[in-house]
Amino acid sequence: MTQKILNINGMKAALVVPWATLDALEFGSKNKIGNECDAYSQVPIIYRAVRLRSNALVSVPLKVLGANGTELESYPFEKQLPLKDLIWKIETSLLLAGAAYVLELANEAGLKAGLQVINPFTMKVKKVNGQLLFWQEVDGTRYPSQGYWTEDELFYMREFNPNDDIGAGVSPTSVALMNAKLSNYLTRYSAQFFEGGGLPITMISLPAGIQAGERETVENWFKEKISALRNKISRVIAVSGETKINNLSQTFENLVIEKLDAHVIENVAYAFDIPKTVLTADSANFATANVEYKSFISDTIQARCKFFESTLNKWLINYGFKLEFDIQEMSVMQEDEVNRSGALKNLVDSGVPLSMAMQILGYDLPDAMTIPEPMKQPDTNTQDMNTQNNNMQDMPAKTEPINIHLHTEVKSPDIQLPEMKPNITVQPSDIIIEQKNEEVKTKQILLKRDKDGKLLSAEVK
Repeated sequence: MTQKILNINGMKAALVVPWATLDALEFGSKNKIGNECDAYSQVPIIYRAVRLRSNALVSVPLKVLGANGTELESYPFEKQLPLKDLIWKIETSLLLAGAAYVLELANEAGLKAGLQVINPFTMKVKKVNGQLLFWQEVDGTRYPSQGYWTEDELFYMREFNPNDDIGAGVSPTSVALMNAKLSNYLTRYSAQFFEGGGLPITMISLPAGIQAGERETVENWFKEKISALRNKISRVIAVSGETKINNLSQTFENLVIEKLDAHVIENVAYAFDIPKTVLTADSANFATANVEYKSFISDTIQARCKFFESTLNKWLINYGFKLEFDIQEMSVMQEDEVNRSGALKNLVDSGVPLSMAMQILGYDLPDAMTIPEPMKQPDTNTQDMNTQNNNMQDMPAKTEPINIHLHTEVKSPDIQLPEMKPNITVQPSDIIIEQKNEEVKTKQILLKRDKDGKLLSAEVK
């Protein structure tokens, strides 16, 4: 219990801050949020946002391709630093510090032996004669001890920074840092408030002319009432006037902690480009949660995959391989693919060119790949009728049987043979033939022409 009594010219007052220690009141807090590392380690909403983004990125299926595009089983340093760990650490560094640094390790023979992701908060970078130079400072020790690392030895990936073209970029955590501080203040205030017994800041003022015995009586009574409180501050300061007990701070129920907390969550969600309901995991139901998570994957993570491919592969190709994120293989995206494939078929069947239909539905194709348009299948009814007409024109001026193969069922109330003059109608009951086991049955139609080839009649046999 911290208690401090001050006497000034016989005038006294007791100032009680039950939720704070003396050091906190006079010299500031030792637990304040000073940088992005503090925010990640002390503010739960920042911790969740960073891990949610990094975990979502490494959940995307990865393909390791050789320089010629052939798929490989793994990348060269899988045993020393698994590929998923490499991606996770790079993304986490970018989210916290706005930059990531990966050092190439070599063995005693000078051969490439592995990779190491360096703590981004310990790294320094400068540009000399058009070349970027890097070094690390840890507890006053410099690495390398002499000279610098160059871009040939160290991979450097950064976020955009409108004020700096060389150093670390602007990270989501730095954007949300003030909100992280507010969240930390709210948590500390609440914890210390209830740890101190849930009392607001209270001041008891005593009149200047009070007798010593009366003053001691009031003081002892007051001390007795607050003696059970932990981590309180009791300070007697000079005042004058009547004895009064005043609350100098709002009671806990009058504070707007819930509104402030919601304000923090909303801003952190904006900074990390995460739907608020995904960040807080409080969607109305499972279906809504699934839709919102798919939106997060397609809007945020898919763009991040493109960023990693375009940046990381420029460096990895030096090791003879590159990465390809296959986001459509994620289970959460499979339902959309089924729906898209059905929509693609419907568009093509309705006459829309395949390439245009794929663009409408958002299919991405490599620049060198083209999609041939499907060949239109001839209508079987029309094909059969044309065959029939050609045969009719070649017939001599006499009656003879012609075999006509019917492949499809006629559904119209009647059918007219084209180019027949006069028009001769054949009833559907005469020509509808049931097709079973892909076996096409045949009927005969007797056509009668005159000597000039003019069609006189047709009779189904």
